Amino acid sequence: MRTSIEEISESLGHSNIKTTKNYLASFPQEKKRENGREIDFNSIIISCIRFVDFAIFAKSLNLNTMGKKQRNVEVLNFTLEFQDVNDPMNPTVEEELVKLDNSSSTYYGKLFELRLFESNIENCLIGMMITTQNKEIPPKHKPSEKRITPIEIEPDEGLVFANIFLFNKVTGLFLYEVNRNGCFINQFKNFIYRNWNADYSSRFSIKIIPVLRESAYKRFERMNYFKNFKIEVYNPSALLSRLDSEDRGVNSTIKAQLIAAKESHSSCLTIEQSSLTKKLNPQGLNGKYIRQTVDFLLGLRFSGCRENIETIKVEGYSEDEEDSRKLKPIDFIGDSFKVNFSIEDIRIHRDLQERERIAGIIDVYNKLQPELQQIFQ
Repeated sequence: MRTSIEEISESLGHSNIKTTKNYLASFPQEKKRENGREIDFNSIIISCIRFVDFAIFAKSLNLNTMGKKQRNVEVLNFTLEFQDVNDPMNPTVEEELVKLDNSSSTYYGKLFELRLFESNIENCLIGMMITTQNKEIPPKHKPSEKRITPIEIEPDEGLVFANIFLFNKVTGLFLYEVNRNGCFINQFKNFIYRNWNADYSSRFSIKIIPVLRESAYKRFERMNYFKNFKIEVYNPSALLSRLDSEDRGVNSTIKAQLIAAKESHSSCLTIEQSSLTKKLNPQGLNGKYIRQTVDFLLGLRFSGCRENIETIKVEGYSEDEEDSRKLKPIDFIGDSFKVNFSIEDIRIHRDLQERERIAGIIDVYNKLQPELQQIFQ
């Protein structure tokens, strides 16, 4: 099948036939022949057009795609504790998450929704917390014109963000994506409290704690003599303003130290407490105070102050262990898991990248399995 010069000229967008003839004449004669036959220029032209179309499409993709970005994941243990442990109405975490599927709640000026996905991972639920912000929407800025204009959205619309999560119903393992624009762990807990079925008569508490390497948190719970305690807080002024704005119960001692650090214009606050030997100080440091402070500081990290809490370290002894005379250090930051997955870094999002997030959280789960199995055993 031969293609006319006119058709080729039209396909290439040339303004006249002469231009097309000169263009075709520029090809070497040997390239036009293969096994004694002339090359079908129709296929060449179609290929060229397709290549140009693809190049334009690829360029549009490159304008919106900026490589890969890492999504940090908290490795946690999620349990429910009931006042009446024998109440048959007490649900499991799995049952509660299933009941909360597609439910929503509004607080902190945001709409939070829980959505579960189909999961082929044994004993695991995979879900997502979807956060819609419809207040304090920032404007857009065009620097070339030094022009700031509002983002046009309807009153019932908002900006949306996501946190993917995975829960293992056997071990209580809870993998939760960190997203500073989305739903923090403390907000996730509030979501469950607010949507709890009123028919459950037992009072309960939600316990979400970090899973530490080598079961450090369990060693901390067994510790009955505390010798050293150290915390380091970066930018105490910013942390203090965060506490004041949320108006929640805080450790009064830590808050007083933050106020003092702010007044002295300190960039870093370090608090270190130590006891003398058991002979001179048989009780050691106040274990109840230290446990409350550790829980308080971990709660701050879960509520969006991850970068401010740099150090939480405890040293002490456990009498129920074989080597009860050995001082055991626990680093709540250093001993925690630091894991992440990668997704496309997109300038203008069209969705919540559910598939990428699901694949990412499953990949993290599979990589952690060997070590986590030993810890939970």
